[in-house]
Amino acid sequence: MVANVAVVLAAIAALVTVYYARTTVREAHESRSEQASAHKEEMNHEAQLLDATTTAHEQEMAERKHALESEMWLRRLTQVARLQDLLGKAIEAARERIAIQHRPYVEPDSLDPLPIVLLQIEGALTILTTLGGPDPPEPLRNLLKDGRHGGTSLHDVARYAVNALSAIADSLEADDCFKSPSGDR
Repeated sequence: MVANVAVVLAAIAALVTVYYARTTVREAHESRSEQASAHKEEMNHEAQLLDATTTAHEQEMAERKHALESEMWLRRLTQVARLQDLLGKAIEAARERIAIQHRPYVEPDSLDPLPIVLLQIEGALTILTTLGGPDPPEPLRNLLKDGRHGGTSLHDVARYAVNALSAIADSLEADDCFKSPSGDR
């Protein structure tokens, strides 16, 4: 009988051990499921955060690109205004030289400003081209080619400069590089 009681107690102990083992396994499984669920939630949160960061970065880059385009547009327009001012100075210098040539007994000034202004125009044109401006119009190319190298009449220099001003005004209307990045003119 003691043997039977010992067997029953051993069986009960085995059942209790199996019950606790199953409970431990079930708790471990539930814990792993909770951890997996928490990990999945964390990964979803990280993915949302990555999407939000990526979207914010793309918006910032688009804003920076627009700001750079606006800055370059403004610099091109500023350079065109400088070029137009210099062309006006070239016209004035050519006309002054013409007037001096027609006055009797007036010695021309040895420091003729026209070659200096033409060099400044060439520099301004180089800057405009570097900023993404259009190719120079033909009258401007003629002015720089013929006006700087001498042998061209002052009347032709003035005419080239006036025609260059007109061509630049046409370019401001027609060339895409002078259109506002925001779409308005």
